Amino acid sequence: EAATKMNATLMVNLPDAANRAKILKGYSGTDLKNLCVTAANRPIKEILEKEKKEHAATLAEGKPAPALSGSSDIRSLNIEDFKHVHQQVYQAAIKLPGDA
Repeated sequence: EAATKMNATLMVNLPDAANRAKILKGYSGTDLKNLCVTAANRPIKEILEKEKKEHAATLAEGKPAPALSGSSDIRSLNIEDFKHVHQQVYQAAIKLPGDA
């Protein structure tokens, strides 16, 4: 499978000073950038997983492959994407070496 890089620009308002302090506590700029990039890719990964399942199902039924999704099929980014990614990072950070 080939991986494709998609460049996108997301416009968001800057937080005020109090909220900025809350956000940055314990995180570097790189940490926040990686969290945002990973969260932004989540809707795209969902589409790719859906297409993979649909393709496998249609092949199993002997039908032609379904059409690929377009950019309009990708759902909007939401707060749950950030929460999901943050939780994954948190869980990975607290695992000790040798944990399964």
